[in-house]
Amino acid sequence: MQKVSIVMASYNGSLFIEKQVKSIVCQMQPKDELIISDDGSTDETINIIKSFSDDRIKLLNGPQKGVIKNFEFAIQHASGEIIVLSDQDDIWIKNRLQHIRNYFSIAENLAVYHSRFTNIDAKGNVTSLLSTTFNTGIVKNVIKNQYIGAMMAFSAPLKEYILPFPENIAMHDQWIGLVNEVLQGGIKVSDELEVLYRRHSQNLTGKNKRISIRKKFSNRLFMIYYLLKKFIYIKRKNL
Repeated sequence: MQKVSIVMASYNGSLFIEKQVKSIVCQMQPKDELIISDDGSTDETINIIKSFSDDRIKLLNGPQKGVIKNFEFAIQHASGEIIVLSDQDDIWIKNRLQHIRNYFSIAENLAVYHSRFTNIDAKGNVTSLLSTTFNTGIVKNVIKNQYIGAMMAFSAPLKEYILPFPENIAMHDQWIGLVNEVLQGGIKVSDELEVLYRRHSQNLTGKNKRISIRKKFSNRLFMIYYLLKKFIYIKRKNL
């Protein structure tokens, strides 16, 4: 059975992180690992993580350079054949990890898995219907990103191509998804609900962050630039 590395970026997540960790560890196999990179929390986050008596949980001191660099740092320390991204405030539905394992047992060498989800609020109330649409395609996902990091898992060989994360990208999830598409890796969207995606005022990631039109435009230009560089690199490597 393939080893799974779950990577989580934490920062002042004491309100929700305990429930999320509990929903994860109950699905893990003995050789799996949960890597939590904390970016300098000043609340009870660290104490909550340390309260779990589980050797599979590995707490790291993050680089304290923001959420993207924190996820990059955590991914660098992942040793599993499958890497699963996790936010600190969601809740995983039972059997999510098993579904991910099932896919990667037959997937291509390079592949991304994306879970279906429904939104919940700070109190755990469902606020949206189950996500049912997901559009692949490089152009589509440069214009309007469909990849959500908290829903994503990917094959470890993809690390070679996605790390280090380029500067000035909007978010790491879009980069991971698009690089996989450039490489023509496999893409699987789950058939059922797997994550309760918590949206609240203190989210570190997500679509509730307001971005100016100018910033959105520059983000797309940077993404196109870095993808072209990656495409050229891959072509030269394969010559």
